[in-house]
Amino acid sequence: MSEETTEKKRTFQKSGRSYPPYNTEDTLKFISVIEKLGGRNVSEAVLLKELGIKEPRTKSFWGKVVSGKQFGLLTVEDKNYTLTDWAKLILRPKDEESKKETLRNSFRNPELYKELYERFGGQQIPPVDTLANILYHDHRINVNASSDAAKAFVESAAYVGLLDADNVLRISQTNETTTQSVKSEGIKTPVGSFTVPIILSKGIAYMTLPADGISKNDYEKLKKLIELYITEEAVIIRN
Repeated sequence: MSEETTEKKRTFQKSGRSYPPYNTEDTLKFISVIEKLGGRNVSEAVLLKELGIKEPRTKSFWGKVVSGKQFGLLTVEDKNYTLTDWAKLILRPKDEESKKETLRNSFRNPELYKELYERFGGQQIPPVDTLANILYHDHRINVNASSDAAKAFVESAAYVGLLDADNVLRISQTNETTTQSVKSEGIKTPVGSFTVPIILSKGIAYMTLPADGISKNDYEKLKKLIELYITEEAVIIRN
């Protein structure tokens, strides 16, 4: 029996902007099929046959492809499907910690999820119905798609371990890069250091510090550096 007929049916609507129609767990099940077929340049015809689907225009197939691309796990070129390095690290992890780190980086990859992570990081996520309304009013998600988008976000946050029992979206304390572009440039947290997330009024700042702390002189240097970026009415002041 095909994956299409065994899973719970969900209806996805087009929206004013892109969002992952499926959550992280469902997306990983989908890309694991691509990994089974070799993981690189898998033709659409071969993938559809493996899934037991006759044609690619089903909402389920479309939703999983979109989600895979949104989470930075899948690329598609000329109807050929290839897994990214992130997908490989998650499906074939070197260790559990690296898998968790990559999962959380992937979770923050969609533009919508970045916005929600900055908005609700360290805070309790509203109920799904309320979150759906927020997505519609503040994040340009079509009203017919907002409920699915909200559910997928909450389910994904829980799956990657960033949702506490009281529904608080946890700020990860691990040495993670925050965007795929930073990761692709090879910028990594140096060995013997840790990254501290700092929740600000207009987003989140990340500071990498040595594990054994900083001296008083280092503190003064950092203080002066931060002062260069103090803003007043959105104007950056540089002395």
